[in-house]
Order: sequence, then C-alpha cells, then structure tokens
Amino acid sequence: VQQVLLSSTVSRFGSSRLDPFTHYPVPINIAEQRILHHALDDGLPVQLRYYKNFSYQLALTDPASFYQFLSLFTFDLHTRYPEVMENARNYAITYHGRALTHVHQQLSDPKFRSGVGLITSILGFLRYYCFLQDYKALRIHLQGLHQVVNLNGGIEVACRNKKDLVLFLCFTDVNVAYTHDLPPTFPLPQHILS
Repeated sequence: VQQVLLSSTVSRFGSSRLDPFTHYPVPINIAEQRILHHALDDGLPVQLRYYKNFSYQLALTDPASFYQFLSLFTFDLHTRYPEVMENARNYAITYHGRALTHVHQQLSDPKFRSGVGLITSILGFLRYYCFLQDYKALRIHLQGLHQVVNLNGGIEVACRNKKDLVLFLCFTDVNVAYTHDLPPTFPLPQHILS
C-alpha cells in the first residue's frame, strides 16, 4: 500500500484538497491520503462527484464507513478509468475487508447499531456488490438495510436531520433497484427535494 496508487502526480500535496485539521476515524498512510486527495478533487467527472459532495462526510463517522469509502472510490475509479490506478481492484478488496472487520467489531455497540455508521456501512456494501455484480449479496444486504432502517424507526426517524445520509440511501437504493429491474424501495422524502 506504500507505493503510489495513482499515476498522476499530486502537486502541492496536502495544501489544497485535504484539510490538515480533519480527524479521520483511523490512522491513514500516504496511499490513503492520495486517494482522498483525488476523491475531493473539484475536477472529478460528474459521475464521481457524489463522493465529495455527500459521501465523504458520512465516511468520517466511523472506521467501517471510512474504509468502505476508500474501497468504493478506488473501485469506481478503476471501473470507469482503469488506466488511472494500478491494482485498484486489489486495494478496493483490501479496504472492503477492513470495513467488514470494523463492522463486525462494532456490532456489539448499541450506539453504532442505532447510528449513522451501520446504515452508511451497509450502503457502502451494497454499492460494492453492485460493482462486483454479486446479486445474491446485494439481496442479502438490501434485506439487512431494510431491517436496520425499520428497527431505527423508518427512514424519517433513522435519518432525521441527516440530509447526506438520506441522499446516499436513496441514491444507492435507485442503483440497486436499477440493477434488479425493480422499483426503488426507499422513497425520497419530499422535504429533501426542496
């Protein structure tokens, strides 16, 4: 992981896109700083801007969400622009494994189970399995997501005052529904649209 992941060089590294005062939920190395540097680039193609616009803030809530963010960004970048990142799929799998490990460790914490972290992690897993086209895993995680949201009072209660989480939830739900040729199961709340 210490090698340079991205073929493009990072000029003025750390002086523009990365806030030196950001508290990350895990210690990060130079490779992860480079991934974040590119994920926060305003020049990203429109298909990748949701990482910066609303997914990044959710990733900072806990280790599982953070590792899944890194996994999804590297996987998505590799899928769309395979020449940009060497061994991106391997790094995506590594970060996904770390996210799974952290979710497993945190499930005994009631605060994590009823907070943003578990929902964000499951959403990340759903997007990951969309990339892999693993439809069985998609169905299982979607069922788990429904249970977690319902146990936390439904979308309105579970996501109260968390616009980024609602957008991430509905965005992922639409992608999964499209993959299965089904209607979305989480309707976007009207107050979010205004």
